[in-house]
Amino acid sequence: MRRTGCDQEPENCIRDCESALPSDRCLGFQASLLSCYEAARPDQFSCVGQGFQSTVRPRPEICTAQRDALIECEVPPVMACIDACRQLDAAQPQSAEPEPEADAAESDALQSEAGASGVGAPCPVGPFPCERVCWELDALFGRGEPIIGAELNTASAADLAAIGEPYMRCAHVGAAECQAEAAAGSISSSPVSWTGLFFECGGLPAGLDLSD
Repeated sequence: MRRTGCDQEPENCIRDCESALPSDRCLGFQASLLSCYEAARPDQFSCVGQGFQSTVRPRPEICTAQRDALIECEVPPVMACIDACRQLDAAQPQSAEPEPEADAAESDALQSEAGASGVGAPCPVGPFPCERVCWELDALFGRGEPIIGAELNTASAADLAAIGEPYMRCAHVGAAECQAEAAAGSISSSPVSWTGLFFECGGLPAGLDLSD
């Protein structure tokens, strides 16, 4: 994954690698995923973030089956959330505007997908970053401490899919409203991201970063 030339500090890379070690029962799934990443082209990974704090992420469309299998083995609630999110996303009316290829590589970043790639489109278009959002929910309710005062805290932590579903729907509504405003020429110049909309729907700051 480091073939992208990302400026991430070596110790951060080692920390990320060690923190990603699965349980013994899931080691085989991780080996399959890493083999898939090794066979992927360098341009199928993107560098997200700035300078030494940057990190490498795979494009969401590569090694999906292998990544899903590892998540299903290691963290079943997150995979259940991802599956529910994908079903919801597939049921939404699709924007006529095609997603720029550069945007797709950073679709799970907290920054606006369009803004981060320099394309400048003001509104997010599909697909919804289900993996990113479900991992954020896991950080809030699975293995992390809930954030005091957030509207999301009113939900039960037993089912990440149930927790996230209303906010995912809300984010889709926000994206549709943004696209309608853009078509009418009345939208702000500031780009809007999927994760920003999701956090806004949940009563959280749009720029919230739970990656650490």
